[in-house]
Amino acid sequence: MSDTHLDGEVGPKWLTTPINNVNDAVRFASLVGRSGILEVRDIRDANSPRLFSINFGMTFSGPPLVHIGITGFDMRGGGGGNRVSMRVNEVYSSNCVIEVGTWADCTVYWARIQWFAFGE
Repeated sequence: MSDTHLDGEVGPKWLTTPINNVNDAVRFASLVGRSGILEVRDIRDANSPRLFSINFGMTFSGPPLVHIGITGFDMRGGGGGNRVSMRVNEVYSSNCVIEVGTWADCTVYWARIQWFAFGE
């Protein structure tokens, strides 16, 4: 059984998400979504991740849920491969802060991060 549930209704009212890996779900009614792309360049210092502010272009009624994913990159890693970490640090009703970093001997020359915020 899948951890994500769809109740068959088309449109934003169908979305549910799992809580604590059980079948309990939070339902979202009247969702509004915004998305965009963040491009980052030249991240070299393994001990200093960089912070990027994203403006949603609208104000939600409260902090929305924010999802991020990497959609492209140009990196160079030594013998250990390519390394990048990304996370949403802070979320407010009109913006969020994304942290991007690397470690060991990897250099991120360029990365494209797709973000999606949804809420009421």
